[in-house]
Amino acid sequence: MSSTFDATVTAGATASGAAAISSGLQVYKLTTGVALAETIFPLLDSSLGSKSDAAWLNFLCDDGGGNGIPFYILANKLGGALVIPVPDPLANITAPLNITQQCIFVPAGIEWQRRFSRDQGFRAIQNSGADAFLRVELVSLADE
Repeated sequence: MSSTFDATVTAGATASGAAAISSGLQVYKLTTGVALAETIFPLLDSSLGSKSDAAWLNFLCDDGGGNGIPFYILANKLGGALVIPVPDPLANITAPLNITQQCIFVPAGIEWQRRFSRDQGFRAIQNSGADAFLRVELVSLADE
């Protein structure tokens, strides 16, 4: 088993270099109504020297006290496209009038899991009225 799973939690906004690559959990502060900048999980970011081809990641949003916050996630571009649009909370995958299927709505307290490729970015947004924290956890490497 990789030492990644035993690494210290590193805040996503300040993680960089080898320390970021070794962390299996990243925490991103989500200001209400403001989309997270396009982000690549450090273990998959080739600009940091990562060699991992893919990984399964879990996403969960809460208020910092363990109370779940619903959020929207957008991760439909592959390969560090740098053009992932700002998530539109009205364009979630379950809305009957959703034409673009731009982003997926994740209910409060629910973990969303997906396989990510190297350099694949994601963006998230929440509209709870208060700041929240998006926790992104490495579940396993897809190439192991």
